[in-house]
Amino acid sequence: MAVTLTVAWALFALAPGLAVFAGLFLSKSKDVVHPAAPAPASLIALAIVVFGALTLHALSAAVLTCIDGLGAITGWTVSYDPNVYRYFLGSRTADELGIETAILLTLLLALSGIGFFAARQIGRTAQPGSTLHALLYGWLSPILTQLRAEEGYLKHLIAWVVTDLQVGDLAIGYEGQVETISLTSDKQIAWLTLRNCETFVVAPRDGSARRQAVARETPIPRMQVEGPHIVNLAYAVALVPETIARPPLSVENPSA
Repeated sequence: MAVTLTVAWALFALAPGLAVFAGLFLSKSKDVVHPAAPAPASLIALAIVVFGALTLHALSAAVLTCIDGLGAITGWTVSYDPNVYRYFLGSRTADELGIETAILLTLLLALSGIGFFAARQIGRTAQPGSTLHALLYGWLSPILTQLRAEEGYLKHLIAWVVTDLQVGDLAIGYEGQVETISLTSDKQIAWLTLRNCETFVVAPRDGSARRQAVARETPIPRMQVEGPHIVNLAYAVALVPETIARPPLSVENPSA
């Protein structure tokens, strides 16, 4: 029974922090990039879980303390102690726990739910350029800053992707509008999806590399490229007036 109570205490202590961690990195908004969670054994993951759990437990303990004070003032009493923290910090045994077990599980579920949805909302509203935004999106955070809404224009992320696929001396590449980018735990590209994709080749010429378009009747509607096959990547933010429903007309802040 002692082992069971130890596991229950560990679950009670850490479950809200695990919910915070999950909510934070499942907080994708309308951005093209999926947030990438750090490795489970990393110090960042440990810090988020521990401090998330401590914060929620502190708020919960404060609420229960206020209830205790209210009961002392009004003289309201019940046949059990509603403050579940005293069960684990005191010397109560498993045989003495009755309705307190239901209270414990209910509080655990409530704290985890609050932590998950609060963290997800915080992640969705993280401002580009902030520390939290950089934690969620890594090196792509400055790109998302460029994609912030601008009155009168729609913004799209255009990418030129050179792959490891070759035909002779020619490297195959693709150009298109970025639909989604998924990152690994170390913020490397796991895969990206391009829309309205055109093909090009990179050919060596006079000691340098030249890009040559490959003629196609229609663009490739959608293409997914896995990170390990990406040799080089360049991007630019394209501006489209909201009144025009054609491909981007101008490009700002190209980067490679």
